[in-house]
Amino acid sequence: MNVITVDDIILTTKGIPIFRDAL
Repeated sequence: MNVITVDDIILTTKGIPIFRDAL
């Protein structure tokens, strides 16, 4: 299950997609 947190959204908008659960 991929949970996108606020921090992930902020980093994604900066061009750095981060999916902690996908690592």
